[in-house]
Amino acid sequence: MRVSPILFRLSANSRGNQRAIATFCAVVIFASGCQRLPRAPKSVTLARPQLSSDSTVLEIFTIRVPFREKNIDQVLWSTIDEQRLDPQFRDRLHRNGLRAGVVAGPLPQELERLLRLVDDQPTDTVDEQVVQLDSEPMVRKRHLQLRADRPAKIQTTPQQERLSVLFSSSGGVGGETYYSAQPSLVVTCHPLDNARVRLALVPELEHGQAKRKWNASDGIMFLNTGRPKRTFDALRVQVDLMPGQLLVLSPLIERPGSLGYQFLTDSSGQQPERKLVVIRVAQTNTPPLYTALEDEDQP
Repeated sequence: MRVSPILFRLSANSRGNQRAIATFCAVVIFASGCQRLPRAPKSVTLARPQLSSDSTVLEIFTIRVPFREKNIDQVLWSTIDEQRLDPQFRDRLHRNGLRAGVVAGPLPQELERLLRLVDDQPTDTVDEQVVQLDSEPMVRKRHLQLRADRPAKIQTTPQQERLSVLFSSSGGVGGETYYSAQPSLVVTCHPLDNARVRLALVPELEHGQAKRKWNASDGIMFLNTGRPKRTFDALRVQVDLMPGQLLVLSPLIERPGSLGYQFLTDSSGQQPERKLVVIRVAQTNTPPLYTALEDEDQP
């Protein structure tokens, strides 16, 4: 940039000339595009998500066990507490091919082995390793956060074109055949005091074709689309659990055709398999019964 030579002939002793030179230099610097250096952005810390007061976090494990492991019931259920359920209700479950119990202490060794079936298998060499992308994993885990009394579904077996289910009740044994049937277990949680939660698990069967149905709520009509479903409320498993405790549900393979057998077994593969459902209460947001005293409250 050229500077007029007239400015250099100005007397350096004149304060006015010095002021004019300073003003001109500032204008030149500003016009040349000089900018302030950008400041480093302040560090931003995202707020940690808070669990709502009526929410419960569950860990749901679905374990595939081949029928050939016949001694699993004797070993596994010797360490699971079935006494948390009413004796008459336990008898009703058994007649319908189901078994349920609670683990309140350390994880039983047999259950720990089942949860780590994949890790216990020998590892082949790199040259001989074969990966089957279409095969279902032996253990499937699901992390689920539930609001109070809002249901969620656990699908244990794939949809079947035709499914016949035997159901035992006080009036005897009856059966029904369902088409395009999808068995599932519906789980709900209800928070209690002292960090406990009331966990409920009920078998449900969706079947047939989707239909439209008008429903009303708060004076407003709205159209829902869904398939017909059958809920087996008589087999609702309900227990009160603390964080860290587990509910275990498994079928009785010696009762083929029963509800538990049809809901928790799979014969579509090369060998029939049973499926164990393990639900662990991971976290609740209800305050404990006893809390530590604040410093100001201490004597």
